[in-house]
Amino acid sequence: MIIDNFLQMKTYLPAITIKADITALDDMKNIAEQELVDEILSEELYQLILQDRTEHKTLAIQCERIISLNAFLKVIPDLDLVLTQSGFAVHNSESMSPASTARVKGLTISIQERVDNATDTLIRYLISSEKYEDIWRSSSQFANITAGIISTYTEFKEHAQYSPAVATVYPKNYSEFKKMYANFSMAIIGEIAPYLSADYCSELIEKVRDKELLTLHEKYVLSLIKYAICAISMNDVATGRSYVIKARSYMLKRGDDFPTFMASDEAKALDSTDNDGPIYSML
Repeated sequence: MIIDNFLQMKTYLPAITIKADITALDDMKNIAEQELVDEILSEELYQLILQDRTEHKTLAIQCERIISLNAFLKVIPDLDLVLTQSGFAVHNSESMSPASTARVKGLTISIQERVDNATDTLIRYLISSEKYEDIWRSSSQFANITAGIISTYTEFKEHAQYSPAVATVYPKNYSEFKKMYANFSMAIIGEIAPYLSADYCSELIEKVRDKELLTLHEKYVLSLIKYAICAISMNDVATGRSYVIKARSYMLKRGDDFPTFMASDEAKALDSTDNDGPIYSML
């Protein structure tokens, strides 16, 4: 295990007094660690850390932080409950009483923010690291995280426009955000590729994955596509489509920078649209 005991976890937990060894954390720690392996690390990278923590110290510390914070976050709702013969009760004693709902909520929000930031930091580290390219980039975790261009929660928040219309589907934390990876891929396949071509979209995804140096024109189009992906993934197709059409128009005017797109049937189609679908050819 990356996290062996409660003492190791305390290094990453908030500066609060912990009166006892919280045994409820043991199972939550195991769950948080397995989630990290299944969703981000991959089994191969996990075993690499376990084999030599000193060699992979930077990666190990990031993983320890996420596991510790996530385990603590998961156990917070249960910490003040005591099971009696009459049912559940709230823990109390002569010297201590339960914290207010507002204080617990504030702590939960703070821990969640730290989990989100730590998770994004780990993902950015793995994407940029050359040390783990051979192992992590061949994993299903890498494929899932990078398939839809938007890889981190921070990146999503930078490009997702919040409005009352998307309030119910806007992810409030990384746990909600990670469920949208499939949505990002489907946004590209279903709404963006019909305008910009599947070949160009595949090329762009690979360039982002491979950290290729993009031209200023490519960076601008990529930014528009990110805005489109975020909007479409939250069912705001009209807004997303407007960004895609803007990207298409920009690319058509600078064809030399986008040869793959210019060679596609989508680029050769006339700039006509119907109300419900992509650009189509009148020929």
